[in-house]
Amino acid sequence: MIRIMRFSPRLAACLLFGGVFVLALAAGLPAGAGARAGSATLQSRAAKTPKQKAARISAGDIHSCAVVSGGKVKCWGDNSLGELGNGTLTSSTTPVTVKALSHALSVGAGFSTTCALIRGGKVKCWGYDWAHLTEDGEIDSHYIRRTPRTIRGVSHAVALSSGAYHACVLLSNGKVKCWGQDLSDQLGKGAKGDSSSATLVRGLGKAVAVSAGYSHTCALLASGRVACWGDPNTGLGDGGNETGPTPVMVVDLKKAVAVSAGSDLSCAVLSTHKVKCWGTNANNASGDYDGSETPVLVAGLRKVAAISAGDAYACARLSNGQIKCWGWNEHGELGDGTTNGHYPAVAVKGISHAVDVSTGIGEFTHHACAILAGGKVKCWGANSEGELGNGKKAYNPTPVSTSGITDAATIGAGDDHTCASLSDHTVKCWGLNSTGQFGNGKTTGSASPVSTSVIPQATSVSGDASHTCAVVSGGAVYCWGNNAAGALGDGSWNHGHKGNDDNDFSVKPVRVSGITGATAVSAGGYHTCALLSDRTVKCWGLNSDGQLGSFTSLFSLVPIAVPGVTDVVSISTGYEHSCAVIASGKIYCWGANDQDQIGNGGDDNTDWPPVEVSGITTAVAVAAGTGHTCALLSGGAVKCWGEVDTPTPVSVNGIVGAAAISAGYNYSCAVLAVGTVKCWGSNDHGQLGNGTTSDSTSPVTVSGITNATKISAGSYHACAVLSGGAVKCWGYNRDGELGNGDLGYSSTPVGVVGLR
Repeated sequence: MIRIMRFSPRLAACLLFGGVFVLALAAGLPAGAGARAGSATLQSRAAKTPKQKAARISAGDIHSCAVVSGGKVKCWGDNSLGELGNGTLTSSTTPVTVKALSHALSVGAGFSTTCALIRGGKVKCWGYDWAHLTEDGEIDSHYIRRTPRTIRGVSHAVALSSGAYHACVLLSNGKVKCWGQDLSDQLGKGAKGDSSSATLVRGLGKAVAVSAGYSHTCALLASGRVACWGDPNTGLGDGGNETGPTPVMVVDLKKAVAVSAGSDLSCAVLSTHKVKCWGTNANNASGDYDGSETPVLVAGLRKVAAISAGDAYACARLSNGQIKCWGWNEHGELGDGTTNGHYPAVAVKGISHAVDVSTGIGEFTHHACAILAGGKVKCWGANSEGELGNGKKAYNPTPVSTSGITDAATIGAGDDHTCASLSDHTVKCWGLNSTGQFGNGKTTGSASPVSTSVIPQATSVSGDASHTCAVVSGGAVYCWGNNAAGALGDGSWNHGHKGNDDNDFSVKPVRVSGITGATAVSAGGYHTCALLSDRTVKCWGLNSDGQLGSFTSLFSLVPIAVPGVTDVVSISTGYEHSCAVIASGKIYCWGANDQDQIGNGGDDNTDWPPVEVSGITTAVAVAAGTGHTCALLSGGAVKCWGEVDTPTPVSVNGIVGAAAISAGYNYSCAVLAVGTVKCWGSNDHGQLGNGTTSDSTSPVTVSGITNATKISAGSYHACAVLSGGAVKCWGYNRDGELGNGDLGYSSTPVGVVGLR
């Protein structure tokens, strides 16, 4: 047997997405902007090497894991206790696939234990069950789980966080349950006692996020306060009152929007996008050399979107995608190319447009990993067991690419697929179809259009990364594809695809419950909104950032009314926010505001219920992108806001006489009244359509289009409907989303097969 002492002062803890995982994951994510999970390899004329799209990342003690395509999980590093979940005890310096696990929404790597949140709200774990140490602190090999097993007592979970020896989930009703080792009261049940099944945290108010640390746990409450419980020696932020069997309030901390519990420190992101930390570490990670029993402000950090606290160090993801770390740096865990500790924070080298970050914590190793928007997984720091995933076992103080996981997906409407409603009221789709985005009863992708299963008289269609919705004659709405958090709106978690209870997507259209008289529908990241004939709006699905417009962050499986918004004439959903134009010409937005996409000049990370966009009074249409929003004004001018630097609307120079607009991931497009199309913003995949891959801060003309009538911008590709009904697309084309029968991006428009 292997001996592991229960009282080891710093073995490990792991924090997911800054210790907070919000259910928003399946394909198209971004994971954030964000990453998306989800995708099967396209079946087309040419065979392809499968691409693994990382959606969520988690750095454990001396192993790491990521959610990749199709909701599967890959892990790398130490496997002596089965933490890689591949049925063996053999360690690996490159990623291996966890057996018998699919449709994972998030993953959490702790000390020799890994857990995954599965669509439908269940949790599966593998590795060592820390509730079953022997009395003398030895590991009983009977409790080494080489493959995933379901945790008892967990249902309708919407968020997961793994600590060192325990894990916790946030349930849809705002309650928290934990399981694992309880030596320091980190389970929060009021009396010590290890548990292999989930137990309810006592005395906790309504939570909206949870973070499990080394020997303590913290929860973000709906009020914006933070409560912690567990080992008081780690610093619970209560001023040193030395309580902890049940939750205690962190003092002098209000309006928090995220929390991360580390080894012996904890940190919170405030609504001002600044960070406060507290704890007993002595390495400056909390901003105080001797530590602090109450929260202290971390100097030099602005516009923070997410936080992840490690063992005497921490990392923050900024709204611009940069990562900054501070504190202990013996193994290069700060990623700045040195092994010198730093305070204030230093930038991680070579990281931009990050959408997820996770710090690893352990007595003998420290590392961190990030997913980049549009690219790769990169890790840095300690690497004694291959936890960086680059095929080696040497530490690296700057980020290195993890082998075999490329093309990390980002969020946006129609990320990897495209759909069109035709003049005969049918719908055709092309591109990726891994979760039934086509609605044709299959999951096989296509580089040319295929017909959606029969739905009655479609009048309009809207698609996000992994689900699609259509308004039909009479005003009903049908949706199909990914149903994470209820994005299909029919009241169901699970459509039992191929009889697998873990699958919650529908390969055929299902009718949205309670929607009649719809005049428009907009599919967002993992939520959907419909405009009704009485000019009100109803939304359903994920609500982690208030994107449904309600007064909570709880998701909804069926449509709920957006309060306070009436006389609506146009709607648009982005990745994590939504907007509506009202008849007076004003715009109201609600949901995530981490990149100023709400447009009210405020700095709150999340806004609900709806707030008025500053300075817009003549809008006729609105387009919500990933982290920005644009408005079409009555005179044909366009104003945009968001992407961190523009909290209120500014005019887009060079756009005159616009007739339609659409916003994608870091870029936007407009159809002008004369029929030409202009785009501006990011262009790494040719999504601006001007024959180059150079970004442009001012509008450039899309090549060869003179008679466009409509425009739709996805994450990295865009499509235009031409007069006469032909469709042309340009940009990214990994999964056939351009619809021209080929693969490979095109920086100029190409005709869609059968729609030319």
